[in-house]
Amino acid sequence: MPEGVPEEAKHSIAGAVAGGDAGLVAAAREAFTASMSTTFMVSAIGVLAAALLATLVMRDDRKRPDAADGTAGTDRSDRTAGKQLEPVV
Repeated sequence: MPEGVPEEAKHSIAGAVAGGDAGLVAAAREAFTASMSTTFMVSAIGVLAAALLATLVMRDDRKRPDAADGTAGTDRSDRTAGKQLEPVV
């Protein structure tokens, strides 16, 4: 905001618009738009970082042990289809 503007115009866009000066209104809109653009970019970077972190944390890169029946690396549901599973105590 330019020097010499009222304090209320420095604190909110409503205070700048209420002043009625066309130059002050234009400066307030420019300042508001610039700050919103910066906030959007920082937020977008934060969302992308969170998505990357979630992808890395939630990946299942554990190796499955070799099974005696030669079904290593297959989905467990294929080996247990039709079998009654015992509860783990």
